[in-house]
Amino acid sequence: MAYTQDDFDVFTVRPKKAIRNSDGERVVEDYTDAEWDEAKAECQKLIDDYSDNLFAAIRHTRTNLLNQSDWAVVSDSPLSAADIASVKTWRQELRDLPTEDADPDNITVPDCPVASLGIIVVQPSV
Repeated sequence: MAYTQDDFDVFTVRPKKAIRNSDGERVVEDYTDAEWDEAKAECQKLIDDYSDNLFAAIRHTRTNLLNQSDWAVVSDSPLSAADIASVKTWRQELRDLPTEDADPDNITVPDCPVASLGIIVVQPSV
């Protein structure tokens, strides 16, 4: 689900920071106006870039899964012909991710169909 400003306290509450005063004691003080503006700008960038970041996470996950399963489809793979066919179909599904017009929040990376490969799919997030 895309982020909104409501997801970040920084838009409504001035952050505090722990610093050391001139006597070396730790004290807590409010962000300056400039620091607060910078913190809000960083959070706004996360909001604005949500879809791009999620698509990047999906592509990263896809690439890692393809790399992990490369050995399973080579000519001397120890897998059965049926398992190799299943893995090839799965790998094509991975390569088809994500489509350009897809909603990144509704993309599910498919699970590996051959449990003996030991590949666990973790759904990407930002």
